[in-house]
Amino acid sequence: MTGKEPEDRAPAHSYPNLEAEVRGVLAQIKELLISGVNADEIVMVARDDKIYGPTLLSIGWEYEVPVRVLYNFPLDQTRFGVWVRLIVEAASSGFSFEPTIQMLSHRMGQGLGLSAQSLKASRSVHTEGLDGWKSLEIDLSQLDWPESATRTEWVRLLRNILDKTDSRKHAEPWARELKAFEIFHENVDGLLFDEPQEIVTIETFAADVSELLSSLTVPFQPGVGGVELHTPEVLFGSQYRHVFVMGMNEGVMPAPVTEDPILDFYDRKLLVEKGIGLESAADVARREVLSFYLMIGIATERISFSYPRIVNNDESIPSAFMQRMGLVIRPAVELELPLASREEARRAFIGGDAVLSGDDVLPAAIRSLAVEAGRESPAAFDEYDGVVGLPLDAGDIQWSASQLTTLGQCPFKWFASKVLLLKEPDEMVTELFPSLRGRLYHKALELAFAGLIDVEDPREAALRRLDEAFIQAEREIGIPDLPAWPAQRAEHLQTLRNAIGSADFIEAGSRVIHTEMTFQSVWHGLKVRGSVDRVDRTSAGIDLIDYKTSASVPPGAKNEDGDAKLDLQMPIYIHAAGSSRFPGETITGIYYSLKKAEVLERVEVADSPELQAFAERVKRHLKDGDYPVDPDNERKACTFCEFDLVCRQGNRLDRKRSA
Repeated sequence: MTGKEPEDRAPAHSYPNLEAEVRGVLAQIKELLISGVNADEIVMVARDDKIYGPTLLSIGWEYEVPVRVLYNFPLDQTRFGVWVRLIVEAASSGFSFEPTIQMLSHRMGQGLGLSAQSLKASRSVHTEGLDGWKSLEIDLSQLDWPESATRTEWVRLLRNILDKTDSRKHAEPWARELKAFEIFHENVDGLLFDEPQEIVTIETFAADVSELLSSLTVPFQPGVGGVELHTPEVLFGSQYRHVFVMGMNEGVMPAPVTEDPILDFYDRKLLVEKGIGLESAADVARREVLSFYLMIGIATERISFSYPRIVNNDESIPSAFMQRMGLVIRPAVELELPLASREEARRAFIGGDAVLSGDDVLPAAIRSLAVEAGRESPAAFDEYDGVVGLPLDAGDIQWSASQLTTLGQCPFKWFASKVLLLKEPDEMVTELFPSLRGRLYHKALELAFAGLIDVEDPREAALRRLDEAFIQAEREIGIPDLPAWPAQRAEHLQTLRNAIGSADFIEAGSRVIHTEMTFQSVWHGLKVRGSVDRVDRTSAGIDLIDYKTSASVPPGAKNEDGDAKLDLQMPIYIHAAGSSRFPGETITGIYYSLKKAEVLERVEVADSPELQAFAERVKRHLKDGDYPVDPDNERKACTFCEFDLVCRQGNRLDRKRSA
């Protein structure tokens, strides 16, 4: 390397992170290729090629720079390897839900018959067994393998299913996957273990397949040509015009000396004393230094060094090698690299008025950026935040107290659920969620008190009937086969016994006159309907009791201060159910906690100016088509909301509120 200033012949730069470093290096390589330098005259060097390889390939594809990485990749991490593992797991598990649905959803399992409808149905019940999948019109009989067989038979069955599912055809779009297919087929007879007639169980065969997959490797990028990525030790004796050394971080280049997991340095020392030639810790350190300095000598024209300042979210410092060589490390921004891809050109032009000729993506990207900027800005809510201008007549809707509360907590939450009809996919219930527990408790109490209307002190009779009522409630609600349900069931029954046995459950001398009393009425111009859990006649009048499975009164709608403290449920019940069904009576609403076995709150006032103002607010929201992402101050509306991926609430809402 002669004829140039030292800094030109061996420049050193720091980058913000690994991706920026890769972009900088590949941009320089692209300039060299355009100027006429051949790809085989350029080499990239990294001490840990597996860290840099995937990013180099990804950005190389973006830059249209041919990149070639040469390290091997575990076969069990390829698409094909995962496919083989899932086949064996599904068969050995008796077609249990998780491995079978993963197998059916795999790209190479497209011919097994999984449709959108069968996927939805299987997720809702967690399909199990051959017959269960057959009921969804998915025939897995070709995977109905025996409990035990000879090793020869197991290998035949595995080869057969791979052939029938056209695994080779599905692997062909990717060179690595096709190579994985070929390597596996070349080595699958290793499952015979030189004992082809040995009879083994399906579980043993599954374990053997897993071990074989983990022991095989495949080239990460099969093929030839391109700018190659190497580690320093393999470059001894070669020559390249241009060398790019990446990852010049302390602790990376040179690599730290670490113990061998099989033979540590102490054991090595003992073996060396016995005359066996093995590397010591000092030998390993010297080898690292030697391979680095030998690597420097391969450059005939120019060698550049670079390192990322942030690695895995931690600040990194340059390697001591750079200081020893007297390199002047400059920030990469001084390179003034050209835009190396259309994607980078879009990012550069997106904030200005420039037009990228022949590009249909940039105008759409500019529009999308404007939408996101509006979301994040203090500007008022717009159509991308629920202010869609879709008018609805609030008077045409049959409202429940919970619907009104939802709209009062966050208009967008109501809009997403009731207008857009968004919902998460149905999943099989694997635990007694609060909503399911509430339905079970309510139904059990309803059945326990059935036939006890106007009975004096119905408490004892209800307790006697509770076990039978709980069984019937389980059946009517459809409680799934939950893990440890017998033990959980006893706890839930005891909770209900404690709730009924509490002095707060029913006043002395009171009579139950209704359970699950339905009503329809009009509340401040809004049609409302609902059901009261229990109605008692007391010496003071009528009590409307609402059971709560929680230990506190649930959050209400937003009040004037934006806090979820405006109770709607009981005022609606008192007005719509109590006053209309029991005119002239003194009506009291009661929230009763089944969990704490005590009254949480008594409500006697059925109306207030704030409630009237709330009803008008509801009408205005619907009339204007105004459903903003505007939850209460403490975001209680967001706690169990399933629309967070749609609304993307966060700190941005504070900016809009403070504007």
